[in-house]
Amino acid sequence: MTSPKTRLLKTMKAVGKKKMKKIIIILGIAIALATIAFFLWFQTSVASIGNLQVFEGSADILRDGNTKKGATGEPVKLHDTLLISPESTVAVVFKGGNLVRLEEGSQVEISELTYEGEKVKNAVFKIRFGRIWSRVGAVAQGGTFEVETPTSV
Repeated sequence: MTSPKTRLLKTMKAVGKKKMKKIIIILGIAIALATIAFFLWFQTSVASIGNLQVFEGSADILRDGNTKKGATGEPVKLHDTLLISPESTVAVVFKGGNLVRLEEGSQVEISELTYEGEKVKNAVFKIRFGRIWSRVGAVAQGGTFEVETPTSV
């Protein structure tokens, strides 16, 4: 009976060095592509903190300096600024069913949102102008839920 090492050496000689190099290169490329695909999936699935719900009218999402038309089901990410059009009502549904509703003409940045299990640990919404209404379940012990306005917190 031959050892695995001996069998591997015989296989390498049979296949040849050039073919073995090609196989190693192909495997390397496959691993690199799988890693990139995982990274892209991770970015889109983890970065989303909630989903937009457009009840009436329309809204835009300002993300990384680019404005995107908001639609129902659109993922909302940390540091997004939501721009609500006149005669519009929009909500963001977060983990655990927490909800923030924004009225017409509102402009709100989601500055911070962290969880401890299903409970909100820390949340900060910066409202530049407009109106906000929120329904928040349990807040973790020591946690905060803040709405900052130009004149108060």
